[in-house]
Amino acid sequence: MTNRLLRQHWIIAFAAVCVFVGPVCVAQPSSPPHLRKQGAATPLIVDGKPFSDAVSGGLAIAVGPDEFIIAGTGLVVTFEANAPGLPLVGILSAQEGKYVEGQWRPRRWLNGDQTHQGRHLRLPPGKFDIQRVKLYRYR
Repeated sequence: MTNRLLRQHWIIAFAAVCVFVGPVCVAQPSSPPHLRKQGAATPLIVDGKPFSDAVSGGLAIAVGPDEFIIAGTGLVVTFEANAPGLPLVGILSAQEGKYVEGQWRPRRWLNGDQTHQGRHLRLPPGKFDIQRVKLYRYR
């Protein structure tokens, strides 16, 4: 292939990339953060979308075989087996509570409505929660 022909192919390929990729790579100007009235609410708008200041995060501590303390806010926690044995894992029991002087103090037992019939724990957003959970395995 001659240099001239190679250069033409390269220019055509470059032009095709610019046509297909160019608009994706161009940064669109965004408006500064601002408040916008929406019905009864007035959310902060950042990059054209309502900004959510909901914080989420948590911590899981294994306190025994198939037993955990889960603490946090704004989380849904599911469990699965990671070792040989029965393949499925369910929630045997779950409690909300707190630690007082190093001892677990249960506040309330969670039932199937709160654990989605033993499939997950939910730590709701907007409040800090601590749950103690025991798991079981089944086929």
